[in-house]
Amino acid sequence: MMQAVLYLTVSLNSNGQDVTTKIDQTDLRAFIQTLSSIQFEGRSIDNTGQIKTQEFIADRYKTLRLEPYSSGGYLEKFFLNLSDKGGVYLKTPNGQTLQNLDRMVFTGDIPPINVIESQIVFGGYGSENELNQIDVENRIVLILTESSSGDYAIKKRLEERKAIGLIYFNNDERPFESTKNLFKNVHYRKSYAISDSKENMTSQQEEIPFLYFMMIPGAEAKNVIGLSKSKLINLADRKRIKKAPVAKISVHFEQAQKKI
Repeated sequence: MMQAVLYLTVSLNSNGQDVTTKIDQTDLRAFIQTLSSIQFEGRSIDNTGQIKTQEFIADRYKTLRLEPYSSGGYLEKFFLNLSDKGGVYLKTPNGQTLQNLDRMVFTGDIPPINVIESQIVFGGYGSENELNQIDVENRIVLILTESSSGDYAIKKRLEERKAIGLIYFNNDERPFESTKNLFKNVHYRKSYAISDSKENMTSQQEEIPFLYFMMIPGAEAKNVIGLSKSKLINLADRKRIKKAPVAKISVHFEQAQKKI
């Protein structure tokens, strides 16, 4: 139950006088319960819940006799940028396709381009000393992590060295499975952001301005760079990461962005 007394202050006249109106808790609860009910389908953008929600709120405004936003009524059209991370996949040197939320997880921002082709180099555990031994500029770097807690520091090191991407894997497969399930169940494949322009969306930058961030299960390491997980771990532990091969991969973004 709501214990606090809620108030809403709105300006109701032209001389600037504020009128404070007490909100009835029972009325407010009924309003929230209606909007959160099954029939409104989560009020999602890509289903009929969106239409039902706007109609319900507009009808409520009419009942309250609120002045419409414009002569067209209570609704205003605006634009959203839609990003779909489900359309991401990675092509390995041996022709394998690793689909997002299946054999890899993409956690970065959707880029303004459709394909990124890059060399991939092994960076061991991603320490300063290891990264100083290899050339990571304009490359994607494969990193072995003990846990996800150190990923931010590794990402910063790679950004400083002008790497364009980070793919990491773990000796234990459980972190990958939990990350994949998290993104499947909690993080929607589709995400929306308010567009700052009513013009057709165009690519804002030719260069890649940020670091692409992916995770793979250790079992896919051989497909991605040509050495098995155990051999890469052995090289990292023996501090011989320069012995790892350099391969070429591509990351594909199918219809990554559009304006709706």
